[in-house]
Amino acid sequence: MFSLTGCNPYAGYFFYEIEYPSGRVVNAYYWRDNPTIEDSNFSLSIEYRRVEGEDKSVIKLLGEDGEELWVKETGQPYYRGQVVDGELWVCEEVWRGILAGFYDGLLESGKISCVEITTGETKWEQATGENEFFLFKREERFYFYQRGEMRKWGKSEYAHLYYRTMEEWEEKHLIYEFDYAEKPEDADSWCIMKFVIQEDAIVVEYWNGSYEMAEMLWTIEVPLQTERE
Repeated sequence: MFSLTGCNPYAGYFFYEIEYPSGRVVNAYYWRDNPTIEDSNFSLSIEYRRVEGEDKSVIKLLGEDGEELWVKETGQPYYRGQVVDGELWVCEEVWRGILAGFYDGLLESGKISCVEITTGETKWEQATGENEFFLFKREERFYFYQRGEMRKWGKSEYAHLYYRTMEEWEEKHLIYEFDYAEKPEDADSWCIMKFVIQEDAIVVEYWNGSYEMAEMLWTIEVPLQTERE
């Protein structure tokens, strides 16, 4: 857990973390230590640059022995990967603010791609929308968390978990709907929503407080199979 204290201009937002079955945790700071790619022996070397007011990232895919397999520059500053059935899938994201990634409500856009491991060539890609937070890929399904939206007029939209498939990308298959729109109850300036990915479920944990005094307010476990299946 991380303490969001001091002069943090985003302290009113809560913070996302993802924990994969391997135990690896992904958050706004994971890139500092050449993060490994889930379900593989590869790792990423990520260098962030700000060129003429624009965020840039230099991405290197490193092999098991640290050799460079490919290098690319991207304008989308957040980059993470997962190997599924021998294929490399990457998620590139743009978050509002300077290095403000993984804060609820600040995700501008994203892109999910299937990338050739040896060359970095893109074989398939699809865009994701505002505040569609990609969690992981399992078989043919891409799982997301979508924050809710409080509306002054009309029905507010609750936060929810859903999945897409390559064949029906525009179709969102709902697997869980939360009972809040903007943020969970009792949220203060030090809040973490953690998504723990298991083999057959997504466990969502909501933590409140600083690193030293963190308290879990609630947790839910959502099976990956929908009721109609």
